[in-house]
Amino acid sequence: MVFWLIISFMLLSAMLMTGHLLNKFVLAPVWLFIWCSPWLCFLLKVRVTEIDKGLVNTLQLGGLPVCRWSRPVVPGIWSVDRMNGRYRLNRIGTDGLTVHYPWRLHYQPLFLTPDNQISDINGGKHE
Repeated sequence: MVFWLIISFMLLSAMLMTGHLLNKFVLAPVWLFIWCSPWLCFLLKVRVTEIDKGLVNTLQLGGLPVCRWSRPVVPGIWSVDRMNGRYRLNRIGTDGLTVHYPWRLHYQPLFLTPDNQISDINGGKHE
């Protein structure tokens, strides 16, 4: 985000100086795209729901559905493992092949709890 602020400020300054030297000011659409692009990244999300042996993917912009597509899933069981503190969703098929999905289902949390907060069956905490 800081890198984006620096680049957009430098580009805006260069455009203002060029406009001042040429005695005309034109705000290029490229600058507006650079300024708005991080906000689009925060508003975009893909929601995945499992319905009738298939995954329904919904692309959302600001919480509103933009488009929807579905794909079948292989028969098997779901598996979740942790990569760099984030969940990674896997489907282990009955044939033994594992399919990795780039995003998680909507009811799975984004981050796992730290290892030192995992409780055992008796309720004791591990350090």
